[in-house]
Amino acid sequence: MAKKYLIAPKKKSALIQKEFYRKGKKFFYIETVWDKAEIVVDKKPNLKAFNPTEGFLLNTFKFKSGELDSKSKLILPENIVDTEAKKIKNEYRKYGYIFDIEGWESAETEIRVFGDLDVKEIPCHLITLFSSEIEVLLMKITKDQYQSYLSEGLPQDQYDELEQNAEISGSIYDESTIIDIDGTEIPNFHKLFKPKYIHSVKEYEKKYGTKLNNKNKKVKIEYAVVGERWIKRSWFTLEIFEEFDINKLNIEISRDVYFGKTDHVDTFSLNYAGKEFEFKENYGADSDDYYLMTSAGERNHFDIIDSDEEDLD
Repeated sequence: MAKKYLIAPKKKSALIQKEFYRKGKKFFYIETVWDKAEIVVDKKPNLKAFNPTEGFLLNTFKFKSGELDSKSKLILPENIVDTEAKKIKNEYRKYGYIFDIEGWESAETEIRVFGDLDVKEIPCHLITLFSSEIEVLLMKITKDQYQSYLSEGLPQDQYDELEQNAEISGSIYDESTIIDIDGTEIPNFHKLFKPKYIHSVKEYEKKYGTKLNNKNKKVKIEYAVVGERWIKRSWFTLEIFEEFDINKLNIEISRDVYFGKTDHVDTFSLNYAGKEFEFKENYGADSDDYYLMTSAGERNHFDIIDSDEEDLD
């Protein structure tokens, strides 16, 4: 268990971020203010050197309970001419941030916390979810393309496009799924977790029904290039700043129907007290399969035509 420090402002609107944009000596910024925010830092702040009116400059921090509601506004100094000011205001009004205005560049971001502060030491635990994952890649094609790819092969650029089209992607709950806290597996994990998982599935079915919305039940046959990947080991992490309570672990179920099949796959994601786990790493697919498929269930494998072969044609 690591130790962190909780900074809790005693007044509202004490956490303020300024995101600067610069053009030569001119600048403007977007100011974001959090109404209430408890923040966590690695090192204990030196409050003796802290001036409440100037604010305490934060280099890195995390929100204790996830990022809270905030309000942002554009701050334009008077030395910006009307034509530029108008462009900046229009850009901000359209996107809520500054995307691209000629001559202006995104610069530093400054975050300060103001006023009287309460600081205390708190625990920090790292929760790690290890789980299998499935990815289903899908690229719809025409009947002519289907026949062409079947007889001549799939062009490399189409294969590359398929790699970007994940139709289904998520963790699979099975016997390999585990959660550890600070590197130590939760005792009797499946005994605790499986009932929560089953309850989440039932809640999903109560909300959406058990009848599958099978889009494949159409008179008109559809065609696609499909890829399936099975990843045996992926892991996701989340820092929490309290002692772990499995009752605060929430499971979100997603149910998808395969193209050209009548069965479905359930995947899940986790959050702890509303904070989502972040993907950390995997070692790639342990097995994969690529094929041409019709919505009627016909499946055929294909060759990939590399760019050199295409040029010869």
